[in-house]
Amino acid sequence: MEGVPHTFRVTWGNSGGQRESITTDENSTVLTHLRPVTEYSISICTVLQSTGLESEPVHITVRTELSAPERLRVEEVRSRSVRLCWDTPTKMEGVSYTFSITYTCDGEEPKEQTTGSNSSSADLCDLKPGVEYSFSICTVLHNGSRSRACSAQAHTRFRKNMS
Repeated sequence: MEGVPHTFRVTWGNSGGQRESITTDENSTVLTHLRPVTEYSISICTVLQSTGLESEPVHITVRTELSAPERLRVEEVRSRSVRLCWDTPTKMEGVSYTFSITYTCDGEEPKEQTTGSNSSSADLCDLKPGVEYSFSICTVLHNGSRSRACSAQAHTRFRKNMS
């Protein structure tokens, strides 16, 4: 359609909400304010500027990703415990979820701890002194879907001899 003045109408919505629409003269756009873990139906058509006539739309269905926790930090490092802190995921209002924390060190099977969505920190105990641990956290839905993981590492302190 080179040389023919036109725009594109992009319309989208989820099954439970009203549809929204934008018009753009670009061949790409970013849809904002979408909810995580939600299926959206999107249609795009060409609109002739001279007449307003619209082409047959093309349709696609996409599902937004599950929001992940951000900035995992290791605080209060001791010989046998650490405190993890994180920023909770955004735009998760009305979504039921938990956090899964996985941690491991060389030679050990990974361990997992779960905490509620109202938490932004967790204490991990029974760690080995003087060992480097890898920690990761992700958001988990009731159906088992998981977000991408956010990770951090830390070395536990050496235990002081009591002599």
